[in-house]
Amino acid sequence: MKLLIGQLAIIILVLGTTGLLYLTYSQASFEYTVLLVLWIVVVITLGIWTRANPKKAFLFILVFYTLSIAIKDALYGGEYILTILFHLYFVASMVIGMRGTREEYK
Repeated sequence: MKLLIGQLAIIILVLGTTGLLYLTYSQASFEYTVLLVLWIVVVITLGIWTRANPKKAFLFILVFYTLSIAIKDALYGGEYILTILFHLYFVASMVIGMRGTREEYK
């Protein structure tokens, strides 16, 4: 069950980012759109990797997500309370997913 919580967070992240990409496509620059598409592809690939090696995949996703958010904040700035709450939810879900892999795969 804990493994599914982490995977659900990845699905919500991909759907939310895809929705953001769709809503801002006409207003965003081409480079921003390409980077966001590549970011989505990487997250989907890492999400699929959670089926094969969940502990390493969740740890790598957590590091990748944290670094990409730090870079985004440095370049674009501006955090709102809803996105901060989602960041906390996502980090907690990745940690729960990593901890849940020990119990489910013993």
